[in-house]
Amino acid sequence: MLSNRAALLGTGALGACMTTLYSYSIASGVGIRNPKIAASFEIPGGGSCDSHLHVIGDPSVFPMSPERDNTPPSATADELQQMLQFLTLSRVVIVTPAIYTDNLATIAAIRQLGQDRARGVGCLPETRSSEPLGSM
Repeated sequence: MLSNRAALLGTGALGACMTTLYSYSIASGVGIRNPKIAASFEIPGGGSCDSHLHVIGDPSVFPMSPERDNTPPSATADELQQMLQFLTLSRVVIVTPAIYTDNLATIAAIRQLGQDRARGVGCLPETRSSEPLGSM
């Protein structure tokens, strides 16, 4: 019988593999314009969610921090929509990457996908007041 520990480790390994494939696909364009690898299992319907990914917008619109450690290739909201359709995922949580000093690329992607389909995790400077941030 499969132990809880073995099941957890197997699930974690699968998640890491899927994240690597997914991140590579978004960043390099592999699998977006010409999908070649489909999931070998059925994605559950009714709200399946990718719970952590980054959107990297056009640098002329969403400038990156000059203090960043790396410069990733673009991974736009348009490409994300294509990937979600290919993977048959219903929802997504977009996390602002450390390359940005603001959350504008994340907010723009959420607006493009729609708040019924996308949510986000942003970063705030320590100097930000504790007042409510308001709605998008």
